[in-house]
Amino acid sequence: MQEKQKKTIKSIIILMICALILPFVINTKATDGGSSTMTTAELNSSGPFIAAFNGANNATINIFPTSTSNSAHTYITASSQTSGIVPVLESENGRTKIAIAGYIGWVESKALTLISYKNAKSINHYMINDANELIHRITTNPNNTSTSGIVQGKAPNYLSKGSQYLSFDGHYFYPNTENGLKTLIEDYRNGVRTRSVNPNTPFYNYFQWLPARAQTKLTNTDFRRYLDNNSNANTPFKSRLYEMETVFLETGNAFGINPALVFATAIHESGYGTSYLSKSRNNFFGHAAYDSSPGSANTYQTPEFGIRYHEARFMNWNYLDGTSGNVMYYGGFVGNKSLGMNVKYASDPYWGEKIAAHYYNMDKAAGTKDYDRYTIGIVN
Repeated sequence: MQEKQKKTIKSIIILMICALILPFVINTKATDGGSSTMTTAELNSSGPFIAAFNGANNATINIFPTSTSNSAHTYITASSQTSGIVPVLESENGRTKIAIAGYIGWVESKALTLISYKNAKSINHYMINDANELIHRITTNPNNTSTSGIVQGKAPNYLSKGSQYLSFDGHYFYPNTENGLKTLIEDYRNGVRTRSVNPNTPFYNYFQWLPARAQTKLTNTDFRRYLDNNSNANTPFKSRLYEMETVFLETGNAFGINPALVFATAIHESGYGTSYLSKSRNNFFGHAAYDSSPGSANTYQTPEFGIRYHEARFMNWNYLDGTSGNVMYYGGFVGNKSLGMNVKYASDPYWGEKIAAHYYNMDKAAGTKDYDRYTIGIVN
């Protein structure tokens, strides 16, 4: 699912680029103290507040760099079913400042519903599982504790199992407490992370920030195993991706793009090759399947052509082309809503994390051939 908009990224080195740019958020409609718009002063005096997105799951909202700008940096799904629950930072000019998926920016206040942290049952947070992996828990409703999890990779040693942490960039963490959220909001407003748990050692989800030009040691057998491990995708009849594993390897190597990353993207976008678009249109990547009009998606004559077209046209011409003036390029990695393909490719703010999770799980099942193979350089 793609959309167009302008922005330039400084540079990307061969090993990797990741930026430390963080945005901020706020809301206007409080469910536990009335339904009127709140000023920043009111948020400060009675907060901290968090925000739920009150739109439809097939709609999107823009995120702007300022409270008055007309040009959006990115866009996200208008519902908390996908976008979760996020912190509120400020409010002015009919917009609220929020932080989500690495970006701090302004959304129309009417798109949000405010809830005070103390009255909410859940908010997006991080925790460590029994395998010592870091999990990002996305809360779909602040009034219950239901969450969905996205594995981030091996947990850093400065986080403790049994504790919950807040982070809206995925790099710096704060305790999931009222005071922890207050501190996070204050740091985000000041453009620092000095009072986080890890101010000097940011965490980076490896496959989320791995350059798409990196090589893989995974084989077609490893790709097949990942399909076989899913009972809904373990035959050619069930999955259109089944028996396409070699095509991904050959095409990726031909175009200089990591085949494993492309396969993980297809897994995510097509539901393991089981989606209607993958089976009826050979469209594994959601090309032109916009949130408001999924039926407009592209149709390809063969699965092979759909895969090849994705890498030749969408990847090499759009998301990996750093030529000045390319409005689709924010960095050659899946990334988040601040940097990377996720800025313009998908409305799901956690799209990059979800693709990285498939790559991580596929690599883990293969004996960890790719994880931490490269040193990822960070350019501010």
